[in-house]
Amino acid sequence: AIKDLEIPLQKKVRLILGTDEESGWADMDYYKEKEEIPVIGFAPDAEFPLIHAEKGILHLEISKKFSTPLRYIQEIRGGQRANVVPDTCTVILKDLPLKTIQEILQEMVLPEGVSAKVKEETGESIILTFKGLSAHGSLPQKGKNALIFALKFLKELDLSQEEKKLIQWLYEGSKGYYGEGFGITLADEPSGKLSLNLGIMNCSAEDISFVLDIRYPVTFGKEDVLIPMTKEAEKRGLNLLVLSHQEAHHVPKESPLVQGLLKAYSEVTGKEGYPFAIGGGTYAKVMAQGVAFGPSFPGEPEVIHSPDEYLSIENLILTTKIYAQAILNLAQKPSS
Repeated sequence: AIKDLEIPLQKKVRLILGTDEESGWADMDYYKEKEEIPVIGFAPDAEFPLIHAEKGILHLEISKKFSTPLRYIQEIRGGQRANVVPDTCTVILKDLPLKTIQEILQEMVLPEGVSAKVKEETGESIILTFKGLSAHGSLPQKGKNALIFALKFLKELDLSQEEKKLIQWLYEGSKGYYGEGFGITLADEPSGKLSLNLGIMNCSAEDISFVLDIRYPVTFGKEDVLIPMTKEAEKRGLNLLVLSHQEAHHVPKESPLVQGLLKAYSEVTGKEGYPFAIGGGTYAKVMAQGVAFGPSFPGEPEVIHSPDEYLSIENLILTTKIYAQAILNLAQKPSS
């Protein structure tokens, strides 16, 4: 529409289409090798009014090979992606009385939407399943982590000393949403509290590995998380590996970019615009002066990362009008 109306612009406007936002951003690495990254810009991959701060994202794998096989635990398995709250967990135990297991399950107080039951008994082994509620890993408080409820159950069993210590540490460390169990409760004014999600666990009688999704506030660095977490792991003979890391990103609320985009949002919708922070990561981090801007509106159903993710036609048209006004606010030549 801007081109059709021949409105003069004083800045180049470029649409960059990414294809690897969920899997490592190799597309942006390639783009930076071939093209110059824009000075300012926005990523239409989040929510309105505007996201000016995105927390740093650390995925940590913690693992250990046991010197002797675990006595009773044969398997704890749950989660497929670190950035998703696991909604299922399978536990396999051996040489424990079924009656005791069933009694502990019956005594457990579970919130609505969470279930735990004996799925199968095969010879010496008992298979249990735990069901929870999935959510985005940046908002663990909105989910019900099946792994946490499995650990809560396991810590009530009469296990070996090694098993008890491991399960108790895992449960206490990961049951909180803000890193309190691991001693990494960080917070700041621009972006709020650190968040922690136990996203994946694979434990057998021989070894264990689990992955934590940690989102740290924008005024901190990864070492503020890594140093205490490394100490925690080393105390228990565990190995820690950084699987991936995205730096925190922050554009001041008073910047011309933020103010120009919020003005466009208010001009089109008639509603007051305001900047806020998230734990998620968007392509906005590619640009030094980049923010996330739409396309979801406040009060709309949260369908991001859900089956049948959608945007209504009405909101798509409204979003297009906002983006057109935003381009004019940032790039239009002043009238002489």
